[in-house]
Amino acid sequence: MSREEEIRNLRIEKIQKLKNAGFDVFPDPATTEPSSTIKEIVDNFSVLEKEGREHKIVGRIMIKRGAGKIAFANIFDGTETFQVVLQEDVLGLEQIKLFDKLFDMGDFAIFSGILFTTQKGEKSLKVLEFKIVGKTILPMPEK
Repeated sequence: MSREEEIRNLRIEKIQKLKNAGFDVFPDPATTEPSSTIKEIVDNFSVLEKEGREHKIVGRIMIKRGAGKIAFANIFDGTETFQVVLQEDVLGLEQIKLFDKLFDMGDFAIFSGILFTTQKGEKSLKVLEFKIVGKTILPMPEK
C-alpha cells in the first residue's frame, strides 16, 4: 500500500470517528455560512474586537499547532488567513483532543468565537464552537 493510500484510509476512518463524536460530516450549507470574510474581519479588527460579539469564519485549515490545553490553527477562506485559538477553559479538553486528532490540514471547518489579541499581539478568534464542513481525504499538495 502506498503512503497516499495509507493517508486516504486513515482519513476515511477519521470521518467515521467524527460521526461517532457527534459531528455532522455533511452539514447543511445553510448552517455553514460565515458572518464575514476573514479579510473583512482583518480590515475592521479593532472595531469588531471592541464590540465583543460572536463571529463565524469558514475556511481551510492551513496550519495546526499546539497540544494539551491549547491548540492554534491558521484558516484560509480565499480572502485572507486568520488564526483561531482553541482553549481548554473554553471548550474542554475533550474537544481540543478531538480537534487535534480528527481535523487535518486541508479540512474545511467553521469556527464561531470572539475576536481577541493574543499576548504576542496576534489577531485571533477565541473559539467557542467548531464544526467540520468538509473532510479532506488526500494530503494537500506541496507548494
